[in-house]
Amino acid sequence: IVVGSRVAPYVGPFVYNDPEKVTLLGLGDTKPRLTSGGVSTALQLLGNPASKVQNFKIDVPLMNNSQALNWTGLAEDLEISYAGADLGVRGVLAAPGATLRNSTIDIDNTGSPGYGAGVEATFATGLGVALDNVTISGDAGAGVRVASADVQVSITRSTITAGLSAVRASGVS
Repeated sequence: IVVGSRVAPYVGPFVYNDPEKVTLLGLGDTKPRLTSGGVSTALQLLGNPASKVQNFKIDVPLMNNSQALNWTGLAEDLEISYAGADLGVRGVLAAPGATLRNSTIDIDNTGSPGYGAGVEATFATGLGVALDNVTISGDAGAGVRVASADVQVSITRSTITAGLSAVRASGVS
């Protein structure tokens, strides 16, 4: 599926949970921009770890417990951003088999600095989560939050700046 750039953002939510592989490709002079349209996830791409999303700007919704992207498969060349005052905000929520590459996440939580995460990885039994050449910045509580004991996260060639910790493991004994 090819999505072209335009002045106005594409308003979602955009959801694909089918077991068939899909590729979403943003094209144009500027990256196409996706927003949520008032729900907690702008783009959800689950169902097949061979799926791919590439070359988009995605806004984290302005609400508690929200994220720009919830996915499995490959996500690359993304610009994820948030500027607001909500609790529990995540740039992306990584499902089993998710890889984020060549991307940026900026979380500017002016009302609740120290809360949320740039990337949250949870329940990835059997399939790990990988970050490669990712820049995470802002004042979220954690750059990367590993939310359960069975999650394996690989971080390579990445820069992480956060309000409290670059990487935080919770629920891990």
